[in-house]
Amino acid sequence: MRVFSEDLSVMTVTYALLDKGSDSTLCKRDLAESLGQKGMESSFTLNSVEKKGSSKTGQIVALEVKSIDGEVVELPKIQTMNEIPVSSECTAKHEDIKKWSHLKDIESPEVNAKVSLLIRNDVPEVFWVEE
Repeated sequence: MRVFSEDLSVMTVTYALLDKGSDSTLCKRDLAESLGQKGMESSFTLNSVEKKGSSKTGQIVALEVKSIDGEVVELPKIQTMNEIPVSSECTAKHEDIKKWSHLKDIESPEVNAKVSLLIRNDVPEVFWVEE
């Protein structure tokens, strides 16, 4: 996924996961820093299957992402954290995608990156399915 600074002046490519069960949009701190984004320091609580009530600190930043078809979507309130504990096995590989006939025409280049962005369900346009 192409990720941009809030003013679209800087861009990088990374993997993002859509998580309908998450209550926060998260990005790795180094992703925000590479895009020149600095925000106000904040504390938040992270709940997961493994641990409930884990206190974290980070910054609140805003980014924009661009879909494969070029649509730009604003992510106005993202909490940064040092690491997003997601395995690289969670990313879709080209050979995985081409197994599904309805996805065969989607270009999905593989990038040398980890998952650096977790988008929660308060950004409905990233969850839209087109037929």
